[in-house]
Amino acid sequence: MASIHGFSLPDGFDAGASFMLSKGPWLDHSQDLNDARVVIKAGQERVHVALKQISAGVSMDDLLEDCLPAAEKYLDVLAVKAQLAYRILNQNDKVIWRRTANLPELQISVTLPVTTGASASPQVIDAGGNIVPSQAESPKAQAAFRYYRFAGSSGDLFEAYRYMYLCLESALDDLDPSAKLVQKKGGMRKRGEREWLADALGYAKSTYSLDLSAFSANPLDAVNQFITQHYQLIRCATFHGKAGALMPGNRADVKRVDEQLGKLQLIVKQLLKEHFKGGVNFGSSGMTPHALNSQLESLIPYTLLVTSPADVPDLAQKIRSALTTSGYYDTLPKRPEDVTSTKVEEVEQAIHRAREQFPFDLTQITLDGKRPGYDDEWIVTAQTTADQLRHSDVRSMVLMFMLDQKILLTNVFLVMAERIFSAKTVSTNLDLTGIGSIAYKLRIALRYFQEFPKEFASN
Repeated sequence: MASIHGFSLPDGFDAGASFMLSKGPWLDHSQDLNDARVVIKAGQERVHVALKQISAGVSMDDLLEDCLPAAEKYLDVLAVKAQLAYRILNQNDKVIWRRTANLPELQISVTLPVTTGASASPQVIDAGGNIVPSQAESPKAQAAFRYYRFAGSSGDLFEAYRYMYLCLESALDDLDPSAKLVQKKGGMRKRGEREWLADALGYAKSTYSLDLSAFSANPLDAVNQFITQHYQLIRCATFHGKAGALMPGNRADVKRVDEQLGKLQLIVKQLLKEHFKGGVNFGSSGMTPHALNSQLESLIPYTLLVTSPADVPDLAQKIRSALTTSGYYDTLPKRPEDVTSTKVEEVEQAIHRAREQFPFDLTQITLDGKRPGYDDEWIVTAQTTADQLRHSDVRSMVLMFMLDQKILLTNVFLVMAERIFSAKTVSTNLDLTGIGSIAYKLRIALRYFQEFPKEFASN
């Protein structure tokens, strides 16, 4: 019977989804919520949702909008009724299913991060070429740096946002202390929160040309618009739990906070660099989106999705070893004119011999291009059916370059890209018995070690 991480697709339900949890439950739990059933299985770091009915023509991606809220609500109740607290991790990595003509279809979404960067030790050199020893940071600088570090190392979006705002607040308080008395109508007095924020942002804008254009194209209105668009609608709504607060786990709220965190982080970086001078360095380097795009276009036509019923940490190494022993690489045609029906048959026989040594299936993949709205993310898809596969169990998967690796040696960047992908074995637990079609959706995301995170495990 078809199952996803130990959860058998239940009869009487039309569709559902499976999400990753922050830890594995030690007991089975389930509950019916309206027309949905939510289940967690002992020892499996997953939460499963099954929907009794879905609208005709609903897409796989649209099902996420119905399944995720049901899962979040159930986990809320579980936390207060059973004292079991779990978070859904990596919402983009999920398994969605639905029944069409009474046959289940699966869509398996996985993220493959490509992380690059260069190491550096920033130093200050004086006019004589001597290294200037690092100076101890002021308490205010240290506080701002602490908040920035906690923002960048957080695994939770809302937590990262709150730390980033505290970093802004700390730096502004050093520039224009909130506790000082100022001359206002009626005499010297302390300022209220919003009044101080307006004054401090205005001072930073005039002193450091702080760029607030993300909130208003009109420089004269930028501070007021920051307070209206960001402080009131985002900062207050994430620091308070009153009516109208933004909720973690709510996809619409997550999107808003994520977008605003990106805008806020740019302001904070500029303020830290300008206000604390030599103690701040936000330099970064690594592979460019253009370079990775070029490598993907070169590699993908010769790359297949490999799945296996064996749960191994390095699937590519196992497959490569089996192919080598079977004579696959020696059999590959060396020139275009060597490609004949006889040669193709020899290659297929070598793959068959490799499969006798180690169990695996091969599925053709397609580079769909860049993810809409993103310059540093690409979508790779694969489509197959259960009857085309030799194995109904899938415990691991990886992208595998199927030509002789020697042809890569002329391009060091292709070597690097191929090694990055083949080293990313994805562990899973799927039983495809009785499944109709299987769609794989792989998101390749370019990231840099030195940059602030663009996404968080927990939203």
